[in-house]
Amino acid sequence: TSLLPPGSAWDTLIARAFADGVSDLSETLGDDMDTWVWGRVHRTHPTHPLSAAFPEMSEQLDPPSVPMGGDGDTPQAGSYPASDPYTMTGMSVARYVWDTADWDNSRWIVPLGSSGHAGSPHYADQTSTWADVALIPATYSWDTLESEAQTVQTLTSDDDKPVRSSYKGSHQEYGVTIEQNVMVDMRDGVKLATDIYYPAIAGVRASGQFPVILERTPYDKSVPGQTTKAKFFARRGYVCVIQDVRGRLASEGEWHPFSKEAPDGYDTVEWLGTQEWSNGKVGTMGDSYAGSDQAALATLNPPHLSAMLVGVGASNYFHGSMRQNGALEQRFLIYAYRMAVTSHEANADPSLKAAITRIFEERMPDIVNQFPLIEGSTILSRFPTYEQWAMELQQNGDYDDYWKQRGYAPEEYYEEHADVPTLYLGGWYDSYARNTCECFMQLRDMKHSPKYLMMGPWIHGGYQENYAGDLDFGLEAHINYNDLKLAWFDRHLKGLESEVVDWSPVRIFTMGGGEGTPDGNHRLRHGGYWRNEPDWPLPSTIPTPYYLRNNGRLSVDKSNDQNNLTTSFVFDPSYPVPTIGGGISAGNPIMEPGAYDQRGDPDRFFGTEDTLPLNVRDDVVTFQTQPLEADTEATGPIEVHLWASSSAVDTDFTAKLIDVYPPSGDFPEGLAINIADSIIRARYRNGFEKAEFLNPGEIYEFVFQLYPTSNVFSKGHRIRVDISSSNWPRFDVNHNTGEPLGIDRTYETARQTIHHSADCPSHIVLPIQPA
Repeated sequence: TSLLPPGSAWDTLIARAFADGVSDLSETLGDDMDTWVWGRVHRTHPTHPLSAAFPEMSEQLDPPSVPMGGDGDTPQAGSYPASDPYTMTGMSVARYVWDTADWDNSRWIVPLGSSGHAGSPHYADQTSTWADVALIPATYSWDTLESEAQTVQTLTSDDDKPVRSSYKGSHQEYGVTIEQNVMVDMRDGVKLATDIYYPAIAGVRASGQFPVILERTPYDKSVPGQTTKAKFFARRGYVCVIQDVRGRLASEGEWHPFSKEAPDGYDTVEWLGTQEWSNGKVGTMGDSYAGSDQAALATLNPPHLSAMLVGVGASNYFHGSMRQNGALEQRFLIYAYRMAVTSHEANADPSLKAAITRIFEERMPDIVNQFPLIEGSTILSRFPTYEQWAMELQQNGDYDDYWKQRGYAPEEYYEEHADVPTLYLGGWYDSYARNTCECFMQLRDMKHSPKYLMMGPWIHGGYQENYAGDLDFGLEAHINYNDLKLAWFDRHLKGLESEVVDWSPVRIFTMGGGEGTPDGNHRLRHGGYWRNEPDWPLPSTIPTPYYLRNNGRLSVDKSNDQNNLTTSFVFDPSYPVPTIGGGISAGNPIMEPGAYDQRGDPDRFFGTEDTLPLNVRDDVVTFQTQPLEADTEATGPIEVHLWASSSAVDTDFTAKLIDVYPPSGDFPEGLAINIADSIIRARYRNGFEKAEFLNPGEIYEFVFQLYPTSNVFSKGHRIRVDISSSNWPRFDVNHNTGEPLGIDRTYETARQTIHHSADCPSHIVLPIQPA
């Protein structure tokens, strides 16, 4: 009653509201209440953005208006503002129902149609069906598509011949038959579950022999993405094979990541190469784990291996992935939990599966805050091989025989590596950017068969996206991955004249040079372009030292000052610098990969407590250039030479290369975008096979590589380098005690001192390209 005006009563106000409503509806819909239907006033009114510019075409451009039931609180949402209840402000748009057991039984509907051309009969032919809350088939199989197609479009060239006739590679000419869960014997008797997709005619496996494409995965060979990909190649005259690796999903054995991928991969390639339907040529493909297991099997040089397409794979997991210059990439501890969700143990025990799934989805922040893991103290102990692996990652800090096995360090066996055509594919914001480039560089020099490198602006596996984090690189940034793979295997397994014959050895995407304004998805238009190059690093590279000078300056001019110029900060391991972007994979739900303004956001970035820039922290030291007088391109490997001392016997130093945007109308405070970064653990400054601790206060030179990149720092921008001692939770935090890694739970603060005098010239070497 406190809401009522003085002298008012609820019954009076409610009666008046009803009377006003009847009056309003009578004026709008007439006096016959039998015709008062919600859909008469609650309708869609879609307007084409070009209607205002071409009013004479608005009738054709504007889709039809249809009645809409419901409101903002119903499943078929049709929301409206209280001030104008007849104006729709939101609605349920695309609706999909996927039947994963029978993909052709899937359904979908959109409010217009499948064509965006206003003159097409399919521009708005789904509208009435959509308004009736009905669905239409979402067809997947090619045979069904052909039989149910209402309209067929054929792309033609200038001489009216189908465009497909001008492509010299494979075309879709087969159906597909699938043989699932073929159990292939490994040399030790363990059987690996293998799905084989054959080219087929009229539902029967096509006769003859075909080249084979193999992918080996720990992520489930039967997921829709795998089946769609395999059918793509089978329809084009390949036998495509997807296999669950040892210990995963339908395969036998225990999963010890990477440890058996070399012999298992070899045995699988050789089995495939000798089947009656195989022509003896086997190519391999796959990304991430499936890229690295290719590298492992290739070190055994299987005779039937004929070509490889290695996406974001490793040359050495110790040097460029699981450990970075001695520090642990904690995303792999998160990865152990993620993989346990689909482990043999979880799949055999529904209650255990539910528990590990719930923990992974809801409690990972709590678990990350407790790192390092204590053996037997978490649910991971219910998954013995997974917990064992996590403990090994935490505690094996030296580069020893554990890390030198073929699965972890293929580069140790490159002399034995197969000499076959290989394409290495990666991204500047991928966790394997350095590894990808190193694979190409090392095997290019050691082998005779062609090697290619392709680096885009992507995060891990983001080939078909044109953005990374908050940067938009333009529409040309993405690729059609299946088409790329088809061209590659057409050339090297079938010998066809595909586009590969015209490729340069190196194709890279150079980031930068964009408008610097927000796009429609609130990303920054950073821009960029593709280019072809003869080699990597680029022969034109001018390695240029940028010196860390006093007063936060970054300059190509080396200091002549003989005085002991320094910059100091205190590193407290209990309060680490939070991770904001970077080359990260398998970090979800904790870490976001890619490029971001280096500013906190508790809703987006784990570990941040406010929205302040990272470099306002006392333990982040910034060095930056003056605003650039001209565009400055850095393309290639990046190396840091940091002269530093510490009060601790062991500690870490981090370096981050940043592109600083000046203030603008859209970004009044400017932006600081991460380009590349890395870390070094002090005890491994002289090599990774054994620890050498610091003498507190003594000056040392720490030399380490950041991830490679290709970026144009535009005129008016600044080049910046941030130095600190932590980047958490991406890297494990050094406790500064010198105690054994992975088990020490005590902390000590450390006073860190960066030296930048003539005798201790701390600097970063950038791969500058000529203007």
